[in-house]
This record gives sequence, C-alpha cells and structure tokens, in this order.
Amino acid sequence: MNKYTYIPDTYKKELIKERFKNEEEFVNLQFLYRKGFEKILASVIDLNKINSYFEEDNIEIPQMGGEDEKNNFYHKDSLLESEYFYFRNNIHVENLSDDELEILKSSDSLDYDFYKNTFARVLYENGETTYYGAPLNENLVKCKGLVFEFSYDQKQMENIAQLKKANSIFEKIKEQVSGEIKTKLGFDTSFIVYNGIPEQFKKKADLTEKII
Repeated sequence: MNKYTYIPDTYKKELIKERFKNEEEFVNLQFLYRKGFEKILASVIDLNKINSYFEEDNIEIPQMGGEDEKNNFYHKDSLLESEYFYFRNNIHVENLSDDELEILKSSDSLDYDFYKNTFARVLYENGETTYYGAPLNENLVKCKGLVFEFSYDQKQMENIAQLKKANSIFEKIKEQVSGEIKTKLGFDTSFIVYNGIPEQFKKKADLTEKII
C-alpha cells in the first residue's frame, strides 16, 4: 500500500477530507494518476541511456535503502525503471473535478488528452518557485514544471570516486532529461538530489518560501 508518513503542506487537507472517503483512497488515486503520467514520461525519456551511466566503470553508487526507501511514495512502484531516478511532483488529485475523478477511478488506460487537460491543476504548485523539502538552495524548483529526484546513499560511500561519479551522473541526467522533456512534451524541468545526509547539516537558503 502506498502510504505517506505525512501529507505535504501544499495539499488542501480540508478538501481531501470532503472529497475522499479516507487517506487511503486519496493516495491510491494519486498512484493511478502518477502511473498513467509516468507511462508518458517513459515513452520520451531514454531510460536505457540513464541506466548505462551507472555501468560505465566498476565504481558502485550505493542505493538508498531502509526506511528512507520504504516510505518513499515517489520512488516506490515507479515506472521509470531506475534505482536512482524518479518523478517527484506532488500529485494534487484533490484538484480534479468530480467527472475527472470518476474517469480516473474507472479507466484502466487514460489517454494523453486526459493529462493534457489536467496536468497543470494536478502537478503544478502556486507561485513561481518553491522548495521540495527543507529550504535549501538545491531544493528550489520551478512551480510550473516537472520535478525529478536523483537518490543515492552518500552515507554508504567509501571513497571520493563514488561521490564524483554520482555528481557526474546527476549532471548527465539533467542535460539528457531536460532536453528530452522540453523537445517532446514542452515542459520545463527541475532536478533535486536526495542523498540521505540529514538536512540540518546542510546550508539553509537565504529566503524561506513554501516547503512541500
């Protein structure tokens, strides 16, 4: 079951209580929406190329595991077929109309037009920029765009070569995916990193905006 350990602040919690039987129904509908949208993403992103970056030498990048991975709604059951890279936008299905929610519940395969008509309400946040996580510069993303996260366990790294490779792969992924998404779908993109280092040990951004 895809359960949150918390619901980010940008979700309209009162609206969720009004429109859904319980949190489980809400999360399951988020999963259905994300699943269909990730099928579109998987059709335009060269996932084999991304996975090949990790195989270019014998330097292993530790994967995130344990409770961090167990509770990661965004990575669990991702259709992007990567141990390190996944779609990170919050899924605001509470903003769908009643008819759209019925379509989402009843359809096994949603067409592109459904997402074309709903993605701005479901995937975007209010404003121009916001923080995905703590108010750190590296967590600052565009509100009107797609967000992807690169995840690895820096605590398990044994040498600097592993960190250098992770940083290099992140830059390659950003260049590749931003180009593919912009060219084929027209979306802007933002990228963030989750490496398992507690956020209190990182430098906070100068300006605190909305945290999601």
